[in-house]
Amino acid sequence: MNTVAPRVASLVALLAALTGSGRASAQSLCIEGYYEVPPYLLSDEDTRIVGTILAGQPRDVAASGSYHFLVRGQLVRVEEAEAANVDRLPADSVVVVVRWTGDCGRRRAKLDTLEVGTRQIFQAVLRPDSLWIDNRPTFDVPPGLLGVYPGTTYWPNYLDTFREFLAELPSPDEWRADCRTGAIRIDRWFHRLSNRKTRYHYPFTAIRSSLRAMCETEMKHRARKLERWEATAPIPDDLRDVLWKEGCREGSDVWGGWDTAVNGHFRDLPGDQWTVICPRSDDWRLLIVQLSPSVQVVEVARLAGNDWDWLAGAAPAEYLELMTSETLEGEGRWTLQRPRHDVVLLEYLGGVEDQIIAFYETESGWNNVGVYCCYWYEAEQAADVQ
Repeated sequence: MNTVAPRVASLVALLAALTGSGRASAQSLCIEGYYEVPPYLLSDEDTRIVGTILAGQPRDVAASGSYHFLVRGQLVRVEEAEAANVDRLPADSVVVVVRWTGDCGRRRAKLDTLEVGTRQIFQAVLRPDSLWIDNRPTFDVPPGLLGVYPGTTYWPNYLDTFREFLAELPSPDEWRADCRTGAIRIDRWFHRLSNRKTRYHYPFTAIRSSLRAMCETEMKHRARKLERWEATAPIPDDLRDVLWKEGCREGSDVWGGWDTAVNGHFRDLPGDQWTVICPRSDDWRLLIVQLSPSVQVVEVARLAGNDWDWLAGAAPAEYLELMTSETLEGEGRWTLQRPRHDVVLLEYLGGVEDQIIAFYETESGWNNVGVYCCYWYEAEQAADVQ
């Protein structure tokens, strides 16, 4: 399971990593797996600034000591500001902005400068007062898709369009609740644009693609937490009796055995239900066993041979809504029939990568979805109920 790498909100940690006084902190800026929240969404520490670049590049004494060259900021006259620390702007509205580049502990100050007289949009973090340059409020701009957005001469309405785009982005709280809402809203914004060429301007397309990819990763991460590969109740002797009558093998040469059975509510019937793999001499079967009020056995899959490196599990119906790509296609509406109850999971343990197939009951019969890798084509026909 990938480790969540939370966003670094503290500017002190950022500066410590950059100046060498705390190199280990730079590792927390690296992403190993996925972001819990996309870093370009406006956090509680971020300030969005619209301003004009002024002449002057004051030296960043705090950061320059760790470099063979001077680190300099640029003066910016703030025209608009929103979110955090707006009340810290000086009377003359002039602040210092320092832009950074790099990733994974190799942060460095940008050497290029923004053209004097141009209007720029920054998403930045205000430093502690003790680290201000020339006693002016100093904002650090971390690398990112929305760090700096330049004005253009060939696109006169860029600022209005960009503001509209920013207003459509989800907040971190909305993203944590359900990232699909914001990702779908950005898709709709693209379709509403009167000037279709705008879609291809940076950073609109990049952020749209990034939101979709990161949301799908986030949904899958949440889904994996719903997987259950162990029973929540003692395996009843009645289940063992049923498996014995079905000819299921048990022994040291059989992976897992009957003790790997998992309980759940898989069928549109009340009563005690279990899913389990039933190994036999020349094949194995994935079964759902209903113990009460009467015993019924449903075979949802069968594979010839004695490759038993498979494991049965269970997950709630929500699992497929989170795990499959259909969560974003069609504005969140499924193209498949939805599961009504728990789904049966079948995982192959003999491969290098995850291979999981989900089986679930619908009004028209049993469906299967390739969560990872594949579909179980042999199981597309109606399940055999005994």
